[in-house]
Amino acid sequence: MHPDKNNFSVSFCFWTIAVSVAAFVFISGWFTSGFAVAAGADVKQAQQQLKTLGYDPGPADGVMGQKTVNAVRCFQLDRGLPVTGRLDRATADTLGLDQGRSVRMVGHKSGRHALLVGNSAYRNGGGLKNPVNDVSAMAKVLDVLGFEVKKLTDCTQNEMRKAMDEFGLRMKNQEVGLFFYAGHGVQVGGKNYLVPVDCCRMDYPNQVDYNCVDVGRLLANMENAGARTNIVILDACRDNPFRRSWSRGSQDKGLAFMNAPSGSFIAYATSPGRTAADGSGTNGLYTSALLKYIAAPGIKIEDVFKKVRIDVRRQSNGGQTPWESTSLQGDFYFAAVGNSPAVFRWGIPLGMDAVMKNLCIRYAWTDSGWGGMR
Repeated sequence: MHPDKNNFSVSFCFWTIAVSVAAFVFISGWFTSGFAVAAGADVKQAQQQLKTLGYDPGPADGVMGQKTVNAVRCFQLDRGLPVTGRLDRATADTLGLDQGRSVRMVGHKSGRHALLVGNSAYRNGGGLKNPVNDVSAMAKVLDVLGFEVKKLTDCTQNEMRKAMDEFGLRMKNQEVGLFFYAGHGVQVGGKNYLVPVDCCRMDYPNQVDYNCVDVGRLLANMENAGARTNIVILDACRDNPFRRSWSRGSQDKGLAFMNAPSGSFIAYATSPGRTAADGSGTNGLYTSALLKYIAAPGIKIEDVFKKVRIDVRRQSNGGQTPWESTSLQGDFYFAAVGNSPAVFRWGIPLGMDAVMKNLCIRYAWTDSGWGGMR
């Protein structure tokens, strides 16, 4: 064989090998630096995280299929990251995969518990249209906000008492306990009572204690449980259906003011001694306003209810003014932006996350707040 041909073959082989090695080194380096979660198990974790955030990565099978790639692209676009469809280091970090390749779950239920009661179908008159709708809407929002939710509708006195006692046990040493009630509420002698659906006709105020449920029972259970934060929301100031027959014995209207136990926040649909509207839409006036703002990220609880108060006053032409009593010693956020350990960990510090965007779709977010459910 001609020597030049031999030299050419050797040279060609050398450069082929060199280029191959260089390409391998480059790709390996790119792969190592660009991919934080290349293993199947880690891809599976990423898929689980994406699904938790509201994206659709397909089945959590550890395979980087087209659905997963598309979900990653959407996630990157929402976060302002380079849209590559790859699980690169920046994407993995933003997604919440730490160096140990474990997922910091976003939106998981972590020490947050809620008991929701809505009474509409009163058996002896005074039926209400919206309380059951109110607790259904609140349950959906609170579930997305990381609460373990127990929802009860049209409860008897025994059912309400049992639920409150069980709630107190479940709240033992938890982070947050939230009680929401929509329905009739009455006050007698400065004490507040929630009216169950099986309440019989009461001709005198002194019959209330035997037929209704004392709010003090709930507060005592929550305080004894030792949760860090207790929240009580009472859309319960609809006009007393028995008040007409009490005219000679009691002039109490609405609910009475209650001092909030340490670490508690109590919210009323209207100011003490006043009544609240059931609302002409699918939700009560107060709950409708609360749904607009409760899931807005980065707003402290006090500011959420301040927005609610402004909204309700505007909608009622000043006729209804929501009220709060608080003894909170720290800041509480229903939906926090960031990773503060004192609040719910969304895990994403870059503005409104995908879970909230999912809520935008479901609850029609506008610049003025959350609109009615679609």
